[in-house]
Amino acid sequence: MKREFLKGLGIEDENLISQILDEAGKDLNAKKSEITNLRAEIEVKNRKVL
Repeated sequence: MKREFLKGLGIEDENLISQILDEAGKDLNAKKSEITNLRAEIEVKNRKVL
């Protein structure tokens, strides 16, 4: 999500835009971490199979 997208929705308050982007970033980072952990688990399981 980008600032321009939020402004296009009619949100003009820069503080509000920053808060929205910060919260979206937290969610995104949590999912990236989850993916990294799952990939590591798969790698470990793949080593055990070989």
